Amino acid sequence: SPLAAVYCTNLTLTAGTLSGTNITVNAGSFAWTGGTFGPGSGFTLAANGSMTISTSGSKSLQGRTLINGAAATWLAGQITCNGSAIFSNAPGAVVELQGDGSSFVFNSGTPLFANAGTLRKSFGTGINSVTLACANTGTVEVNSGTLALTLSDGSGNLVAKLPSPIQVDAYVTKGMAQLDALGR
Repeated sequence: SPLAAVYCTNLTLTAGTLSGTNITVNAGSFAWTGGTFGPGSGFTLAANGSMTISTSGSKSLQGRTLINGAAATWLAGQITCNGSAIFSNAPGAVVELQGDGSSFVFNSGTPLFANAGTLRKSFGTGINSVTLACANTGTVEVNSGTLALTLSDGSGNLVAKLPSPIQVDAYVTKGMAQLDALGR
């Protein structure tokens, strides 16, 4: 039988483990400063309002699905991804990487960053790294600094917002693509 949906207005995860077998739909703000989604499978969180990922607190996505349906802002603190975890950026949604460091980090298994919306590096002059596989069918933009991204599907757009073009020496499926705002 289908899973029952649970609806909430606002959600904050600061520590501990959030797990279950339901689909949770959050219409308001979702703040993630620490804690774990998982382990296991069957739990989906659809963040349809704002999402803020901040602080250096330990964050882990383990075998669960987190869907950004609107606007997500990553400010700090890596998200370690394990098992069959999926971070899905839905069509029309935006994930803003507003800083440097490691944002989404591969640890084990086959986790995936599924980008059907816009993944944008908008602040920081250094490197932001997404080391889990990224299936990009949407748009990846680099407005500032460098974005290091592991592509598993490159049918989407890669865009630099400065006058310099993005120069790609070669496209390699499941290879490492590095984009920066200076066209390097």
